[in-house]
Amino acid sequence: MTVSHKEPTWNDVLCFFKTPYWYSEEDSKKFGENWRNVMIPYGIDLWEYDSVIPWADTIYYHIASGNMPKHYTPFPDEACEAYRVWVNQGLRRCSTDPIKLRENPLPNTRPQSDDTNLGVRKDILAMTQEELDDYRMKIDDILMAGEVFHNNIRTPWQDLGYLHGDWCLHYQEAFLPWHRANLLYVESLIGCRIPYWNWYAAESSNPDSPAAGIPQPFLDDEYVHPVTKLIRKNPLKYACSKDGIPKLYKSIENQQKASQYVTRYEHLTDPSSNQHEYEKCIRMFDLFHKQVDAALKQPLFSVPEGNAMPWANLPAFVPPMPDHDYRDSTTVLSFDNLFEQPHDNFHGVIGHDMADNAFTAFDPIFYSLHVNIDRIFEKYINQNPSSLFTSAFCLEPFKGPQASSLAMGDPRKYLYTTIGDMAKCCEALGYRYGQPVFSDYKSNDNKDVENRLLVQFEGVKCTDESFTIDVFLVDDASVTDDNHNFSISDKNYVGRVTRLGMGEGTKNRNRCVKKGVKKFLFIDSELIKSLGRDLKIIQIVKNMKTGAIINEDEYSNWSGFKGELLYIN
Repeated sequence: MTVSHKEPTWNDVLCFFKTPYWYSEEDSKKFGENWRNVMIPYGIDLWEYDSVIPWADTIYYHIASGNMPKHYTPFPDEACEAYRVWVNQGLRRCSTDPIKLRENPLPNTRPQSDDTNLGVRKDILAMTQEELDDYRMKIDDILMAGEVFHNNIRTPWQDLGYLHGDWCLHYQEAFLPWHRANLLYVESLIGCRIPYWNWYAAESSNPDSPAAGIPQPFLDDEYVHPVTKLIRKNPLKYACSKDGIPKLYKSIENQQKASQYVTRYEHLTDPSSNQHEYEKCIRMFDLFHKQVDAALKQPLFSVPEGNAMPWANLPAFVPPMPDHDYRDSTTVLSFDNLFEQPHDNFHGVIGHDMADNAFTAFDPIFYSLHVNIDRIFEKYINQNPSSLFTSAFCLEPFKGPQASSLAMGDPRKYLYTTIGDMAKCCEALGYRYGQPVFSDYKSNDNKDVENRLLVQFEGVKCTDESFTIDVFLVDDASVTDDNHNFSISDKNYVGRVTRLGMGEGTKNRNRCVKKGVKKFLFIDSELIKSLGRDLKIIQIVKNMKTGAIINEDEYSNWSGFKGELLYIN
């Protein structure tokens, strides 16, 4: 629909309020009725001319700023401009009314152009070859990802890997703000925005889709350096792991034969090596998408922050991550608690370095994975403007309102970046997000996650090693993991929790939470309906490094590993 800006009348404006054209016909009528009902208690009937007139200026400023209508799609530019012209021409009721221009017309407060000063974090699949190679060059030349030492000095790439391993915050309110600060700091070093890997695309759970798996830019062997025009190793694939010894080779005696570059699970880097394992892995993305969707529905952002606990008990990432790994001191569901679980799961499915917190930031895909984490965090911030944050909490060691430098060990707390700094919308921090190539996952279930049967893990703490916990729900007490061959393709499968190990040798280990936190795994309502009343949990706990299955008698003694059924009402 095209809206005339020249001589609008009340009938044109009424359509914006009653049946806004930027919605489908069915949704448009529903929206109009809902918006009217919301505004009537404020003394404004949006469908009545005489009721709107006294508030006409105020209504403009609210729709122009996007504050109105609340929780709905904002007015498009052309509709907003038509409303402004209507007010400035004298609020004409019909076309026969004369135009009476105001002496003090309403100004056009909408941006006249895009915020050109904002850097754009693009979907990595949307980048041109020139943009992609420029990003590779920055990782290659500035951070020196392909080297451990340069002129006998540890490279910036190694420093960044250690920065995350030694200071990152998890299982607490600071989790998302800390990682946002980390990304901004890296971008300040390389002078450009990091692209995101959209693992939240609905198509990414389809093994046959080009959206599935690790994006090709992380798999290419070579790239052409934009300046020298030389063919070089692709730093998004050939980045040096921690000290040049990848997680996979830490236990190998003859490490001279081992590559110094980060390693990932072979079925993801080369699906033809194990097509069955590749497809099984990719289909699990649908479970992770549902976990993100459940998190986005939470009105509570987080449990308020306590004392700083860097390194907060983040173990290794073995997907899908267990719900109990995600901080909650009480049985209260919050966005960051539930969101951190799919975060850990995505770390875990990539392996080997990505599945260990001491190694993960040495893999370039870590940053693109986390930019997508930040994109969803931004979505939550925009959808929940009334969220509460522990604003003054310091995100050490980052310094300044945009985390552009470090202040390690400085006692002046006012220097540090805070949660409040990072809780602003991304535009206030100097960047925005480009559109994804493949559309994000969208749930068909509009129900809230309350009144649900959950699996609760209580007392989740740090571990050195990484584990996966696959959970099944049965209604036969005689069934055990010893007498039944469980598979994630079973109809009884609930989901996976990944416990990301902190790894060996991580500094500042007292960051870890001492008391432990609660994590949750949602059970699909259709699975519950298909079973009887006497429900029982079966768990398959696996060490990600060794592949060993942990006996129940053993893991039951580990804090936070034993799940129990919990009904949330």
